Amino acid sequence: MPIARKKIILAGLLILAAVLAGVGAAWVQDIQHGKALAGEVTDEQSQEPVAGASVQVVRGAQERRETRSDENGHYRLTVGDGPWTVTAQAPGYEPTSGPFQPEDTSLKEYLLHIVLRPYILTGVIRDAATRKPILDATLTAGDLQAQTEDDGRFTLARLSPGAVVRIEAAGYYPHEVVWNGESAIDFTLNAHTITVAAHDAATDSPLSAAIFVSGVKYQTDRQGNVVVPEPEPNSRITARLEDYTTAEAIYTGQAQIELSLKPSSFKMAVKNAQTGKPVAGAALYIAGALTATSSDEGKIGLSDIKPGTPLKVKAAGYTTVETPAPASPAMDILLTPFAARGIYLPFGLLANESKVRGLIDLVDQSELNALVVDVKGDRGRIAFHSDNPLIKAVNAELVTMDLRELIRLAHEKKVYVIGRIVVFKDDPLAKARPDLAVKTKSGAVWKDNEQLSWANPYSREVWNYNLAIAKEAAALGIDEIQFDYIRFPSDGDVNAISFPPPHTAQTRAAALKGFLTEANKLLKAAGVFMSADIFGMTVWTRDDMGIGQRLEEIAPLVDYVQPMLYPSTFASDNLGYKNPSQHPYDVIFRSVKAAAERITTPIRPWLQAYSSRDVTYGAAELVEQKRAADAAGSAGWTFWNAGGQYLSGVFGG
Repeated sequence: MPIARKKIILAGLLILAAVLAGVGAAWVQDIQHGKALAGEVTDEQSQEPVAGASVQVVRGAQERRETRSDENGHYRLTVGDGPWTVTAQAPGYEPTSGPFQPEDTSLKEYLLHIVLRPYILTGVIRDAATRKPILDATLTAGDLQAQTEDDGRFTLARLSPGAVVRIEAAGYYPHEVVWNGESAIDFTLNAHTITVAAHDAATDSPLSAAIFVSGVKYQTDRQGNVVVPEPEPNSRITARLEDYTTAEAIYTGQAQIELSLKPSSFKMAVKNAQTGKPVAGAALYIAGALTATSSDEGKIGLSDIKPGTPLKVKAAGYTTVETPAPASPAMDILLTPFAARGIYLPFGLLANESKVRGLIDLVDQSELNALVVDVKGDRGRIAFHSDNPLIKAVNAELVTMDLRELIRLAHEKKVYVIGRIVVFKDDPLAKARPDLAVKTKSGAVWKDNEQLSWANPYSREVWNYNLAIAKEAAALGIDEIQFDYIRFPSDGDVNAISFPPPHTAQTRAAALKGFLTEANKLLKAAGVFMSADIFGMTVWTRDDMGIGQRLEEIAPLVDYVQPMLYPSTFASDNLGYKNPSQHPYDVIFRSVKAAAERITTPIRPWLQAYSSRDVTYGAAELVEQKRAADAAGSAGWTFWNAGGQYLSGVFGG
């Protein structure tokens, strides 16, 4: 049966091309009478068939034929003699129309492949107040959905004019708009807000005070009010003003927070002992209780303090000062800068006291001043005996050396002790409580490449378990708690994991932020510093890499950020190097600088004290790394070696 073999271009937006191959398909039938037009309707972008598309053929003003494509995108209709006007349209696609003039009018059948171009809406979603792009905002229109990228950009395809587009993002009021066919629209969202009011406790008059919410500073107006974005539940809101005591409140859903500031009768100025500059954010403890934090000018106001009252002042990057309150109504606190330069003491070495003492001596007799020791190790074992029923129920204790004695020995030699807690990689907890484990799609407990299970980072019970461990470790006299594996799984068949929806970059980041917020409150009250280990590439990316870690969201919640900048873990072409392992100085220096451009939290990188498959790291490479960290302005550094073995001579003497 003869078939038309001419390429056809219709007047309109799209191209409809005649099929040049023979038909051979069962859906083209022999035509006994008249002529036939048949073919397939496909999507220009995906090349997938378009079902339910309307195909209409009109000849003159008299003859009109119409059909719809089937589930495979195929259509067929009988027509009279040409010329014809062919029109095709489908929901979510631009309509197209144009003339079709058969060259050979003796033919009975013509195959016409119709390509439809989908409607596409692009744009950027921004915060209405700050104009900053909003990451992970969701756009929906019926069954269609899209999410914004790191720069707030989105693409929503296959809309139909008149569709209602709804834009939503965590912490913002939703917005709806009727789409009328525009190709690009930028949207703004208004953040949920609350009002914070500050007033004088004695006179009830409004105060123009500095308000701190989630680490961000705001200023009240002349009426003592300021509107701020709604914080996370249980966030601390603080008001500070010179000559007044600090006032604080916890956000629990109120539309308005009232902060009453008392005039101060005792004034404290916290300064850098070397430069004389004010130290902001220093924490003051009276009788072991967190009482106030210093302002941007380093000032703290107090009332009703008795001379001789024990005062303790702590700030990240400084040594702690303990002193009695003087009889005078004012005093200066001078804090000496401190940068931890440490090595890692792994869980397994706790069984060998002589090696533990050897590492403490190495720190004592060299430029080192800090030791990172496993409190809860990579396999979920806990290095101390716990009295907490929540911890004891998991049966994760594996005590070989008394942790309190280790801390005593270290402090005896002025060694700063950092307790490492592996958080969500937790085989014992997952085995004891499978309901708290990361699961596969089949409901089985998922395992990583080491055949170890993980606890679910979304679970508050998992949070509470790790917080209980941190609380007991803090009570042992440890100087700092460091959270490692504060992330979602990345090693193993992560595609087999099933988290209840929604499981997005936004929800992952929110889970880590929620845990660290609770940990921050706990450890700040306990007077213990807090740090978090993050992937090295986190300082170079703005998405969460599928693990929930975002630098700007983690940094304000900790005292130190510890990016794991091991050069051998950077992939080929990262940072522009074919083999980053061969560039230890550059990887460390550039990464610390990149992080410092994005956050103000002190950065203390993990450095590599081991060789990998493609590179041998000796003393020279270790020295290059610490030299790079110092040159980049880091707040110290710590070296990682899984066996706790370090080259002599690297750290001076």
